[in-house]
Amino acid sequence: RVKFGVPAQKRAMVESFISPWLCIGYTGFEFEFPRTDLPGQFHMVGPSLWDGLPECEAVPPDLRKPVVYFTQGTSVSQIRKEFFRTGLDALGSLPGSGIVTIGFAWQPEDLGPIPANVRVHRFIPNSKLLPKVDVIVHHGGNSSTLGAVMAGVPQVVVPFNWDQPDNARRVEDRGLGLVLRR
Repeated sequence: RVKFGVPAQKRAMVESFISPWLCIGYTGFEFEFPRTDLPGQFHMVGPSLWDGLPECEAVPPDLRKPVVYFTQGTSVSQIRKEFFRTGLDALGSLPGSGIVTIGFAWQPEDLGPIPANVRVHRFIPNSKLLPKVDVIVHHGGNSSTLGAVMAGVPQVVVPFNWDQPDNARRVEDRGLGLVLRR
């Protein structure tokens, strides 16, 4: 602010982002921590689930139960391939099927050998895939977290940054899943 000649901030940084007219929270009060400090212009409107890309793939028809879904959502460009490799190795040791979505940062062959019971895809919409899975292992982003809640799918959350640790705590506090450290 000083460098650009902008006056010093008189309010806390978070307060400076809160509109005096309308604030929209893309969740529900049921998923919020108990609190009384939200301003009157704050409205929870329910989840805003991002679910589409033109490059969507279909849910594989040959999944065997139990189905474990391993994803890092749209934040995958921030995540090293070794994290996916760990997921692939774990899924390969399980009965049933594993589904891994990797986004567009890499090619499936960049991850090394794919276990026979695992399918690797770039992107499958959560609304199509979550109803077919038994558990989701994910980063704790809003769409993955709330999509799993809405589909009734147990979660294992491995948060990295941004809103993910906060969402992970909500999942754990409400008994919707487990939280693991990277």
